[in-house]
Amino acid sequence: MKTSAKDNTSVIILCGGNSERMNFPKCFLSVGNKTLVEQIAEKYCHAQIDKPIIVLNSKFNTSKYAEILDRLSKYTVKVVNTKPQNGRVFSIKLGLKKLKNKNFCFIHNVDNPNICTTLIDNMLKNADSNTYVSPVFNGKNGHPVLIGKKIIFEILNAEDEKQTLREILSSFKKNDVDSGSLNVLENINTLQDWESYLSKNN
Repeated sequence: MKTSAKDNTSVIILCGGNSERMNFPKCFLSVGNKTLVEQIAEKYCHAQIDKPIIVLNSKFNTSKYAEILDRLSKYTVKVVNTKPQNGRVFSIKLGLKKLKNKNFCFIHNVDNPNICTTLIDNMLKNADSNTYVSPVFNGKNGHPVLIGKKIIFEILNAEDEKQTLREILSSFKKNDVDSGSLNVLENINTLQDWESYLSKNN
């Protein structure tokens, strides 16, 4: 896949969870003067993946976070999820409906904050319309995933709301990309996870 194909690629950043274990929206947790969602979105922009699509839980789409949302509005597309209880695939579908003639799309969870332009480029080089790409470290699958056009179509037309992304992807070939870094496995679910992340990134 040539670098010019980035024009045919988008990214959906999922911020649809309730963040109950953190008692604060994960997407708006800050390292320095940038929130997690801003850091992730900017990394994709730096990699020439323009206008990241952010799927945001409606309870975080309030005046309390207006300053952050205003900053994001300058270079991202916001999709408000009023039914977060419908699950991750529902959130992904909301984001995919905003795609305009894109052949590939990264699916990035906001609580998997680590991404770099090198990994984005390496995943794009292994992209194919009928497959998905996953970064791996020591044989373990990490994040984000990059899906091709056939999978985009499959998700958009999925009728079973209880179906998981893993179940959908199981019908397609996976292309592994060695990330060379434990970072692709990092997941922020608890306060302890967040403190660990901060200790390495502050």
